Amino acid sequence: MRQPFETNYYIASAVVLLALSGGMQVAGADVVISAKATANMDCGGGSCEPTAPDAVLNAKDLENLLAQDGNVRVMTTGQNVEATNIVVSARVATPDSTSLTLDAVGAITVEAPVSIGSNTAELELQSGTGGTLGNISFGPKGHITFGSISDLFNINGAVFQLAATLPDLAKAANARPAGFYALTNGYDASADGTYHSPPVGAAFTGYFEALGNTISNLKIKAAEGEYLGLFAHLNGNGGFGVVRNLRLGNASVVSDHASDIGAIAGFLEQNAGILQSSATGEVKTGDSSSAGGIVGFINSGSLVSSWSSAKVTAGNAFSDVGGLIGANAGTIRNSFATGDVSGGELSTAGGLVGYGGSITGCFATGNVHTEGGGATAGGLLGDGGGVENSYAEGNVSGTSGGGGTNALGGLIGYADFSGFGNYSTGTVTGGGSDLVGGVIGMDITHHVYRHTYWDTTTSGLAQGAGRSRRDEKLKGLTSRRLRSGLPPGFSTGVWTETEKINRGFPYLIDNPPPK
Repeated sequence: MRQPFETNYYIASAVVLLALSGGMQVAGADVVISAKATANMDCGGGSCEPTAPDAVLNAKDLENLLAQDGNVRVMTTGQNVEATNIVVSARVATPDSTSLTLDAVGAITVEAPVSIGSNTAELELQSGTGGTLGNISFGPKGHITFGSISDLFNINGAVFQLAATLPDLAKAANARPAGFYALTNGYDASADGTYHSPPVGAAFTGYFEALGNTISNLKIKAAEGEYLGLFAHLNGNGGFGVVRNLRLGNASVVSDHASDIGAIAGFLEQNAGILQSSATGEVKTGDSSSAGGIVGFINSGSLVSSWSSAKVTAGNAFSDVGGLIGANAGTIRNSFATGDVSGGELSTAGGLVGYGGSITGCFATGNVHTEGGGATAGGLLGDGGGVENSYAEGNVSGTSGGGGTNALGGLIGYADFSGFGNYSTGTVTGGGSDLVGGVIGMDITHHVYRHTYWDTTTSGLAQGAGRSRRDEKLKGLTSRRLRSGLPPGFSTGVWTETEKINRGFPYLIDNPPPK
């Protein structure tokens, strides 16, 4: 098995999590920009302030105010009144040559399209939580577009350079990798043809805010490369190395051999971060690689409130392959993967992560398969530990071969350092002399588990671990029980269940699966 990473990643990634906590709503009352009639708002003199903690500003009223006054600031602070968050729940289109400021004590959430006009129109976002970057997130139908790259945009006073196309973004970021960039609209990268190296090849130390927009049909095909993805390398040295609110649709990132390969980034280090982002499509590489649906290898950094449905495939000889991350020495929180994962002989494969740990509040539903023996495979994690309040649902299987015995588990294939276990809702199958368990495929003597469950209905297994002297810490539940209410330890502030979403199994409130 791989040796533990030579980094104190539990401490390092805690720093980035404190700074990059976007996507988590701050508790409190809201100012809602809505299709409903304006209520509890006082507008005049270029500002709109609440007169009660819960207030509504009609979207058309806001557009008319902008046309009349030119500049409007929507605030959560009024005379002796304090709301917390701003939520945009109805479509807003600002006139040309106007300036809109959203100024929230807490978070800003955009749940509907916002269109900013042309002729140096301006948008300013002020969020009092989330550190330097603010706490700014987008619902499934929410995004912000600009009429021109000459428009003005800033977050908490930081000015962003606007890019309308991927080639424009790549040119600017490669020339000045410490810059702040934002995407003006969605972009179809099929017009670019096939990239043979990462579009942003420089070590990116700046901040890319995609504003909920989608880059679709990105195609990268390289014979080899150290790091491969939309961004080759995110480096947080200097405080950033951040990608946020990016939707990467129908991406194809393929290599005969790339050391670290992912749809969004090949490699993260120095507390870099990817937040509230997603990827669909495929990631495929050969032997001795770390391959993930979003990131190949996180050496130090965080993936927060993100997801992938990409199919991920890697080869033999110690490849680490995961639905979200190939190898992880950072922190993963509030995220999930639904794509199928496959690895070859001697590989380490997981529905969420191939190798590593520090996983909190996550789940994986994709099938995991290894071919050729000597592999470790788990529905959530192939090899590692440090998992809490998470679960796996996918089928886990492997064929034996010249590489030797496989270690297969519904949740973790091989548990090699201390961590927290969770539950699985998948079927586990193994060939030959494979070690098979509903939760852990091999010895968990050195693990501590709490809130640990696996689905006894879908796994068909009476025991939670394939081999363990501490199996009494694991408790199986039926599918019916898992769908009938959150299992003990799953917070109602983080998780919920709805019959029509995720087939009734638990999902994340702030990061629900797409319908």
